[in-house]
Amino acid sequence: MGIAGTGTVRQNRLHKVPIATKKDILKKDVPRGYQENIFNGDQILVCWKDNKPVYVASNKFTAKTSGTAGRFSRTERKKVQIPIPEMIEAYNHNMGGVDLLDSMVACYR
Repeated sequence: MGIAGTGTVRQNRLHKVPIATKKDILKKDVPRGYQENIFNGDQILVCWKDNKPVYVASNKFTAKTSGTAGRFSRTERKKVQIPIPEMIEAYNHNMGGVDLLDSMVACYR
């Protein structure tokens, strides 16, 4: 039908998907910007670590790193650039409109 989607997925919905759990990633102490990908046809699931791991699924974007995101590092006490997958960058960019709509709906209930 040509409909594409991108969104976050909770870990408890990934029952038998062979991807690292949040506990595993936090236990390994991997650096910010670490990502793990799972493909199934045209669908992709990415686990990306910022402060904490986040799972994002999409059938529109790829998992390639498209740019960087500026984050404050407590250990270095300065802003650092970390690689960010294009699907997460697009999700964050478009999420602001959804938050605004939810806010407006709550005001006029």
